Amino acid sequence: MADRPVLALFCAATALLANAAPRAAVVRQDPEQKIFKSDLHPRLVTNLYAPKVGETKKSPVIFFSGEWGWRPLQQDTASYLASTGRLVLGIDGTTFFDGLIPVNELADDLAQFRAFANERAGRPRETPVILIGFAWGAEMIPYVLNQIGASDARGAVLIAPDKKGATRFRVGIQLKMDSPPGEGFDVEDQLRRMAPIPVVLMEGTIDQASAAKDLSAVPRGPHKYVPVAGGDRQFHEVRDGFFAVLADALRWIDNTPLLSRQRPGPSAAASPDASPEGPSPTPAPTAPSVVPGTTPPGD
Repeated sequence: MADRPVLALFCAATALLANAAPRAAVVRQDPEQKIFKSDLHPRLVTNLYAPKVGETKKSPVIFFSGEWGWRPLQQDTASYLASTGRLVLGIDGTTFFDGLIPVNELADDLAQFRAFANERAGRPRETPVILIGFAWGAEMIPYVLNQIGASDARGAVLIAPDKKGATRFRVGIQLKMDSPPGEGFDVEDQLRRMAPIPVVLMEGTIDQASAAKDLSAVPRGPHKYVPVAGGDRQFHEVRDGFFAVLADALRWIDNTPLLSRQRPGPSAAASPDASPEGPSPTPAPTAPSVVPGTTPPGD
């Protein structure tokens, strides 16, 4: 009988929690469209996610989508980063990489992206920015930087990359088909050749298709591996935890001193263990419980 009041209080507390208002989801920002022009892309539409404050000390981000385009995961991630005071320029990789881009034009395009993002963030136009890539977009980052050099890049976050990349978008990438001859590349080789900028490799712990952990020791510069506990490819049930560790990864890049920059070297130029790593990777914090329906689905 003495246990009944305690049981009643427990049941009441459980009922209150069950009926509590759901946690506020990330507010998806309606991005500003910015159109860039080049020989290959006379009208390249990009998405700008700007913080409420006009100027920020945080490095702007150029975010390359995966093989399914600029989807809800990228939209919500960019919106979250903007809410933390970081400007994000979103690039739909399926549009930007729809053909083989000559090296000079690729360098000009990245310089345009960087200058615009910095100008909108109230920073000098030539200041390096951080590159983020998701899935196939993550695989493209080391390839691109090896083509044009890494002077535009403060660092990079590669989310759920695979070991095989492709230099241009084809529907076959979505179908996991091999690329035509001359269009495929080895992501590990590209990472090993890349200039020693800070690199974070990230993946969900239940994403069986990602090779982030296998690639995490390859970069020559400061680098770390960040697992997101319980995350699948789109981090469906741990979206808030993913946002938190991504923001932390960007802060780590901003605070990591740059090593001497250099042009990409041959694939055997350095052992993966030749350069210092970043701080020892720490397990991603467990994401707060997510109320079903509060976060839009990813890809």
